[in-house]
Amino acid sequence: MTADLSLMADRWPGSKETAMTVQDLMTVDPISVQVTDTLQRAAEKMERHNVGIVCVLAGSRLVGVITDRDLTVRAGAQDWRFSEHVCGDVMTPNPIRIKPDADVLEAAELIGQHHVRRLPVCEGNRLVGLISAADLADYTQYLLRGILEEERKAEKALEPERPVPA
Repeated sequence: MTADLSLMADRWPGSKETAMTVQDLMTVDPISVQVTDTLQRAAEKMERHNVGIVCVLAGSRLVGVITDRDLTVRAGAQDWRFSEHVCGDVMTPNPIRIKPDADVLEAAELIGQHHVRRLPVCEGNRLVGLISAADLADYTQYLLRGILEEERKAEKALEPERPVPA
C-alpha cells in the first residue's frame, strides 16, 4: 500500500523543516482500564477499539500496560477466567514511557532498545497519549518519499537540455 504524500503532508505540516516531537505523532486519549478492572473488560475494550494494548491506570496515574499477548500468554496459559482476574494480575508494571515534547528519534531508540511496539506518553504520571512503532514507520516513509522526490528533481535539473527539433 502506497501512502499518499499529500495526505501525509497535511498530517505533519512543516515536518521536514522542524524537528518532530512525540506529541506530533502520538495517538491522544489511548484506550485505558483501571488496575482493578477485570481482564474481561480489558479484552472487550481491545476488541471494541481494535487495539492490541490498553494502558492500566490507578485513578489517573499510569501504572502498567496490558497487550493482547499478555492476555493470551500470561492469563491464557494459566487457564484463567478473564472475569475472575483483574488487570493488575497480568499487566506489565511501570512501562517504559516518554514525554510528549521528546524528539521522535528518542521514541524510536526506546522502542528499539526495549523491544516494544508502543510507548505510553506521559506528563509526569498522567497518560496523555501513545506512540507506536507503526506511527514512526509511517512518518519515516513520509520523510523518505520526500527525500526521493527531491533527489529526482535534482537529477532532472542536472540532465542536459535536449535540442528541440526544427
